Amino acid sequence: MNHKNYKILNKTSILKIIIWFTVIISLTIAYIYGFIRKDTQVLTHLRIIFPEKVEFQTRGNNPLLLEIYDRETKKFLGYCAVEKSQGWGGPLLVATNIDSEGTLKKAIVLDHKETPSFFLKLQRHNFFEQFSGKGVSEPFILGEDIDTITQATVTSKAVTDAVRTASHTLGRKLLKLQIEEMQERWNFGINELILLLLYAGVLINIKLKSKIIRYVIMTSAFVFLGFYLNTAISIGNISQILLGFVPNIKENIFWWILVGGALFMPLVLKKNLYCSCVCPFGVLQDYTAKLSGINIVMSKKNVRFAKTIASFLTWLALVIIFITSNPALGTYEPFATFFRLEGMGIQWYILPAVVLGSFILTRFFCRFFCPVGVVLNIMIKSRQSLENILKRQK
Repeated sequence: MNHKNYKILNKTSILKIIIWFTVIISLTIAYIYGFIRKDTQVLTHLRIIFPEKVEFQTRGNNPLLLEIYDRETKKFLGYCAVEKSQGWGGPLLVATNIDSEGTLKKAIVLDHKETPSFFLKLQRHNFFEQFSGKGVSEPFILGEDIDTITQATVTSKAVTDAVRTASHTLGRKLLKLQIEEMQERWNFGINELILLLLYAGVLINIKLKSKIIRYVIMTSAFVFLGFYLNTAISIGNISQILLGFVPNIKENIFWWILVGGALFMPLVLKKNLYCSCVCPFGVLQDYTAKLSGINIVMSKKNVRFAKTIASFLTWLALVIIFITSNPALGTYEPFATFFRLEGMGIQWYILPAVVLGSFILTRFFCRFFCPVGVVLNIMIKSRQSLENILKRQK
């Protein structure tokens, strides 16, 4: 290697170090800022909902139990119980207003991290009205005395769990009622089994390398995860882990299998098989490319430049998520926009560009915009770098 080439290589290496240092420092600052600014003042939320003339007296914690009084007359008005539960995107904070007789007046979500389209489904279908008029000792079981909202099952369950825990605790502690505590059960069903079979098929096909099996898996994932469950991994799911918003494994086995399986393969197998075989949005782009028969080949230089767009968008999404402590706000993948025709502002602009782009460039969104692919590929490179370091030490 001549002196000129060495200088160029040295400058490139220094530039990469500066970029990585800047990325890590900026993400760390965003994470710390978001952690510090978390609003833990529940009463601040409650003041928005209840009239100014009321005052609260704390009667218990975990969940927070409050008695409500008229500030002027000191007349007792009822109770409020505030409990937190885990939704698909992170924790929800739910306040349950209960009258002096132990009857629920209303359930209100004070704060949540859910994808807006999921949460809007609950509001459109009058999900919260179901709790009004129920007694604190009722079971509050989704699918029995509380109706599930289709395609927002996890969010429905999270709200119901919070209302049940808050109401039952208040009934036992303040109203002195004999309410049996509900035992937590493993929530494993047909959806979890199908997802396990999909991942098992992916792992088996590593050895078989069958195109037929691969397309069977891809088509199954496209129908099952895409149209049936409308579920795919987003940057929001990955950031949940970093923020500590990991759902309870007993009640959210599907989340653990979906996200855990996707992260397992890069870390252990050093292969990003979720993106290539399981992601329904990736499958969609494969099918559009085959349908058009067009595949414009970009130069290596242009591909490298285009991939920096995905890296930048991933960094920007994580900064937004960390600052706000809200995974939904940094999620820009147009997955739900295609499969459910629901989405937030920018997603409606991204979707047509992605679909049109995938007709002429293979895996257009996956290669140049997808944040999940960026994270999974970084995991693979990190695993390889670690192995190289260990080899050199030996």
